[in-house]
Amino acid sequence: NKRIKYNYMDIEIQKQIIKNTEDLRYLHNYPTYPPYHEGAYIEEYFFNFFIDNLDKFSKGERYFLPIWWTDLYIGNKHKDGSIQKYLDSLDKSLKYFTVTQHDNAIQENYDIDLLHYSAGGKFGDKWLPLVCSPIKNPQSQPRDIFASFVGTLSHKRQVMFQPLTSQPNKYVIGGRGFWRAEIPKSEEQQFMDIMSRSIFALCPRGFGATSFRMYEAMQFGTIPVYISDKHCLPWDDELNWDEFCVIVSPQQVPQLDTILGKFTQEEIQTMSNKVKELYPQYFSLEGMSNNILKRI
Repeated sequence: NKRIKYNYMDIEIQKQIIKNTEDLRYLHNYPTYPPYHEGAYIEEYFFNFFIDNLDKFSKGERYFLPIWWTDLYIGNKHKDGSIQKYLDSLDKSLKYFTVTQHDNAIQENYDIDLLHYSAGGKFGDKWLPLVCSPIKNPQSQPRDIFASFVGTLSHKRQVMFQPLTSQPNKYVIGGRGFWRAEIPKSEEQQFMDIMSRSIFALCPRGFGATSFRMYEAMQFGTIPVYISDKHCLPWDDELNWDEFCVIVSPQQVPQLDTILGKFTQEEIQTMSNKVKELYPQYFSLEGMSNNILKRI
């Protein structure tokens, strides 16, 4: 019988990578967003998960580059060239992976075998859900709103949603010009209330190709309607997104009432149950981390 050769990572090399990137794990003090978020964001959370599960990750062949890209970019610390210098120094005979949240990550050039897990939706090899800490005790209420959007209501979004605003009893469209981190608690509570009462949540892309709102909706059992010209669908090698999400382009918004109206009550209930079931397994911070581990 032929022996199968496994190229497991060398834990000592990985530990050296962790030591060499200490200065690239800069923690920037910026306003919390979304406002309910607590604790570590994606990159910091996954770093801690990786350390706690190093023995399991060592069964793979890729080495983790534990760089906190988002904090470095927001703090403009990357402009000193330190990330580029580090990437240029890496052993090109090894395989690596990294995790990013920032919409514009990775900005540096590299010629190594690097598997890029991205939540930003602009650059990347594999998509991650754009998630943060879970909403505390999402309430369940009667679904008396057909579909809703509450958030940054830019002029572009106002124009896009205009075909739906003629039915205010069916589509609740609200928010402000810019949905800041420091929104009043009353507005945050209004967002939670409307989300919990909605059958569908309208989730237009942000600056990146995805949105926190998709995964906020899931926690309420509200079916996300992903509106984007580029659809980033994490774990689509395993999940059929059509079973729990409505995926449309901005050009289809005028037909959205017809598209959503075709779903029967039974189909709606099945999709609602599915999003609540899948959220902890695939779209929470822990679920995201476990799914990276499973694939590495």
